[in-house]
Amino acid sequence: SHYSQKADFSIHLTQKGYVSNLKMAPHRRQTAHKPANLDAAEVKILRGISGEMQWRATNTFPSLAAGVSISSGTVNTATIADLQNANKLIKTAQADSDLSLIISPIPTDRLRWISFSDSSWANRHDKSSQGGQIHLLADTSILQGHQAWASIIGCCLLYTSDAADERS
Repeated sequence: SHYSQKADFSIHLTQKGYVSNLKMAPHRRQTAHKPANLDAAEVKILRGISGEMQWRATNTFPSLAAGVSISSGTVNTATIADLQNANKLIKTAQADSDLSLIISPIPTDRLRWISFSDSSWANRHDKSSQGGQIHLLADTSILQGHQAWASIIGCCLLYTSDAADERS
């Protein structure tokens, strides 16, 4: 990771060097008629990609978190299509490698805690559900509907097997 502090006291975090070293997984062709399961070597590669992408998502690029979570959830029953989707995540991370996470300089007397959450019902391969949260510190002017500085201070994804249990 690389960080720098700017003249306005904002801190910029990036992982451009890390992302440029990510390697896409080679894979066999999949026929349209039947999804091909991964062999042991391919599963190991998928697990590696999941870990590498999780590092990027949790440190400097939270918008990858949902895709990484879904991809990681396929490992035990993964097909070539799942490996192809993991490669797409790498392409996205590399295409956006210039983006940085910015910690904004907000005076402490103007800080407000903002949280967002969302969920999807039965959106994973096994029909389990997924939810996510993101937490920000923002300038108080955001409460009046104004554009305001904000800093991401945490995000997480959660999933449950409730939908999978109810489908049987």
